[in-house]
Amino acid sequence: MSDIHPSHSAITALYERFLDILERKDFDQLQEVVTSDFWYTENGHNMTLQQLIEREKQALKGKPKSTVNSHIRDIKIENDTAFLTVEGDFTTDIEMNGALHTYAGNVAQRIAAVQQAGQWLFKSSEVTATQMTLDGKPVDPATLDAMHRVE
Repeated sequence: MSDIHPSHSAITALYERFLDILERKDFDQLQEVVTSDFWYTENGHNMTLQQLIEREKQALKGKPKSTVNSHIRDIKIENDTAFLTVEGDFTTDIEMNGALHTYAGNVAQRIAAVQQAGQWLFKSSEVTATQMTLDGKPVDPATLDAMHRVE
């Protein structure tokens, strides 16, 4: 007998679709995989979905390359709520003061999903740990985040 919850594969598929949407930068499709009251927290700053999309669009300007690797470390499901622990790393180029720099890091997130009308959707995503570098040197992500923040 398996201990895997019947919704495990649906939640995994939702996360894979979420990553695909982000990779294609098709931000309009994000609304199809999140609840209407979705929120995102990073560096103590809360954002709605629309604020997150605007920040990402702004951050993508002038970025010639970017790589992201992410995976689900754990899924806990209770009734109509699931919590995903996700880990990943990224490398991207960013322009600051007219010069191109390499921004890289490791990120851990806790993502909440809920089942609505028989469909799993993400309700929130919170960055729980980060280790970032700028040109190979440690950097506080809040410093760089302030450059891309949409208020």
